[in-house]
Amino acid sequence: SRSHGAYVIRMNLYILPPLGDVAISRVTKPQILRWRDDLAARLSVASVNGALTCLSSAFAYFVEQEWLDVNPCHGIERAKSRRVYEWVKTKPEITKLLIECPKGIRELVTLALGTGMRLDELIHLQWDDVDLPNRLITVHRGRQGTTKSGEPRHVPILDMLLPFLRGLQLHRGGAVLVFPGSGGKVRSKPGVRVPFKQAAKRAGLAAKVRFHDLRHTFASHWVLDGGDIFRLSRILGHSNVVITQKFYAHLVPEMWEQDYHRVAFTLPDEGQVYGLTRRPLVAVP
Repeated sequence: SRSHGAYVIRMNLYILPPLGDVAISRVTKPQILRWRDDLAARLSVASVNGALTCLSSAFAYFVEQEWLDVNPCHGIERAKSRRVYEWVKTKPEITKLLIECPKGIRELVTLALGTGMRLDELIHLQWDDVDLPNRLITVHRGRQGTTKSGEPRHVPILDMLLPFLRGLQLHRGGAVLVFPGSGGKVRSKPGVRVPFKQAAKRAGLAAKVRFHDLRHTFASHWVLDGGDIFRLSRILGHSNVVITQKFYAHLVPEMWEQDYHRVAFTLPDEGQVYGLTRRPLVAVP
C-alpha cells in the first residue's frame, strides 16, 4: 500500500505511453528490453529500476489472475549504477560542515551523521521514538506513514550523540517532533536541502554532496572505525547485508593486509622480491 502512489505515477509516466496500446499477452521480453534501454537513455538508474519493478509487479498480478502463463519481465536485468557515492571523508571536514550549518539545520545534520537516518525519517522523527535510557531510536515514520522498507528498525544512540540528544530534549518545549518546523509541523525537504547545500559549499565540500550523502558518510566512517558490517546493515535498514557490502566492504580496515605479500616478483636491477606487508623482504640469491 505504501508503494501504490509511486506505482501509479510510474505507470502513467513511463509505462502506459509506450506500452499502453499493446495487449498484455503480446508484450515480449525483447520489447521490454528495448523499453528499459530507452528509459535508461533519458532517466536515472533509480527511475529506470523503479519503473521496471512496477511493470514486473503488474505482470506478476496478471499471472496470478491466470491471464498469462509467464511474466515477461523475469530475467530482465536491472539497470546498473555507475555513480560512486559521495561522502565527507575526514573528521575535520565533518566539523567544518557543522560549523557552517545554520542553527536548526545543524541539529538535523548532526543526527544524520551519527545515525545514517534518511531525511524523510529525520523530519518525521518524534520524541516518543527516542529512548534515551536504553539508547535506541525506533525508526518507523515517514511521509507515507512508514519508512522506505516498510519495516521499523532500531538505531543505537552512540556515545557522541547521547549528550546531544539529552540537550535537545531539555529544550523541546513540549514539541512532539524532534525537529519541528513552523507551528510544530513537519519540515519540508527543500527547506532542509537548500540551506544544507549552501553550508556544504561554504565548508568547501564537493558540489555533488547531497543531504543523503550524510547517510553514506555515517556508514563509511562506521566501517573505517572497525564497526561490524552486519550491524551496519541492520542500522541502515537494508533488506540484505549484500547491499551493505556492495557499497562499504572495500573500506574495512586492513581488508587486504593478509594478501599484500601475494604476486611478488623480482624487479630488474633491484635484486629483491618486494611485498607490502610487515614480513621481511626476501633477498634474491
